[in-house]
Order: sequence, then structure tokens, then C-alpha cells
Amino acid sequence: MDLVRTAVLLMHPILALCFLSWLWWQHAWRGRGRRLRGEERKSALDAHERWGNRIIWCAILLVLLGYGANIIRQSIDGKSLLRAMLPMHPHGAFGSMGVFLLAITWSKGRAVKKSKEKKEPFAHEMKRHGRAADLVLILAGLDAFIGLIYLISIL
Repeated sequence: MDLVRTAVLLMHPILALCFLSWLWWQHAWRGRGRRLRGEERKSALDAHERWGNRIIWCAILLVLLGYGANIIRQSIDGKSLLRAMLPMHPHGAFGSMGVFLLAITWSKGRAVKKSKEKKEPFAHEMKRHGRAADLVLILAGLDAFIGLIYLISIL
């Protein structure tokens, strides 16, 4: 049973590391976008928008996977289901809040796109989108560190 418990526990962190690197790559658009021009920039911007739409759903699935892994671990350990469904560690709560902040970042990006399409000013909204992305990346890094400490404590 220890092997199953460990495998269940490691699913979330392994996928979270992949997600964090994907988030880092998406955030690097700020630097890449400044260097590109013309058709190359337009193509890269389209890719940035497509991946941004995918990231929000992957973040939701990642948090649900974390909750699911916690429910399975708690049931293997014989703990109550209610305790398993509620975040009993800051890592669980921060992950849920992170998805909320990522949704705000995503909505700011969508607002930038709509403003561009309507040929309205969008610089302020783009700055807010970028700053929200900075905050999400910083908090994701902190959440990953807290998650590592939590993982070590329960293994």
C-alpha cells in the first residue's frame, strides 16, 4: 500500500513542476514579444493567446488532481473524507487561490485582446495583465516551495 500511496502523492508534484515550467515559458512572452516584429510577432502572439487559454484549464485540473490525491491519501491512511476535502495545509489553500489569481490574469489578457480588436486603447490593461502575471509566477514559485516542504513532511 505504501507504493500506491507514494505514486498517488507524486502525481501532483510532478505535473505541477511541468505546469510551473510551462507558466514560466508563457511568462517569458514579455521579453520575446518585445524582440519580434511583423508577421513573426503576430504568429507568436496568437500562440501566446492559445496557450494562455489552455493554461487556465490545466491549472484547474492540477488543483483538482491535488485535491483528489489528498482524498485518496487520506482514505488510505484511514482519515475522514471531510478532512481530505478541505485544505489542511497552506499549500492547498494557496493552490486554490492561485487558480483564482490566474483566472484574473487570463481575463486581463482577454480584455487586452478585445480592446485591440475594437481599436481602443489597451496599454493600461496590458500593463495590468503583465503585473498580474508577475504576481502569479511569484506566488506559484512560493506555492511550489511550500508544497515541497509539505510533500517531505507527509512522505
